[in-house]
Amino acid sequence: MTAESHLFRDAADYYARYRVPYPGELFEAMRDQTRLSGEGRLLDLGCGTGEIALRMSRFFRDVWAVDVEPEMIAHGRAKAERLGVANVRWMVGRAEEVEAPPGSFELITIGAAFHWMDRPLMARQPARMGPRGRGRR
Repeated sequence: MTAESHLFRDAADYYARYRVPYPGELFEAMRDQTRLSGEGRLLDLGCGTGEIALRMSRFFRDVWAVDVEPEMIAHGRAKAERLGVANVRWMVGRAEEVEAPPGSFELITIGAAFHWMDRPLMARQPARMGPRGRGRR
């Protein structure tokens, strides 16, 4: 495990309780502007406690939520259970190391975590796993 993998260790409880949530309008706008099918897969990188993954889960068949910090994933998993959200696959790992065949995801999100990642790599990598032929809207 790398040093950055412990960056938020012991902060997950505070993050889960006190982080300002994303506005609900954001999720509706993402759904509308990306014309989601309701049958695709979401990849939420740097998911933290699952704020995006859980709120967007209703628009997808399944969701992959990835974070480098095990405590963040544990909080997300517990929150999903409390909310009755069963279509999220929680994974501990680096966003830069996620592998999936081309076209595996209908949408790829990174909330307030991009600055913690290898930005040049992450600016290129999701494009190969995202939707084919849909382009930007």
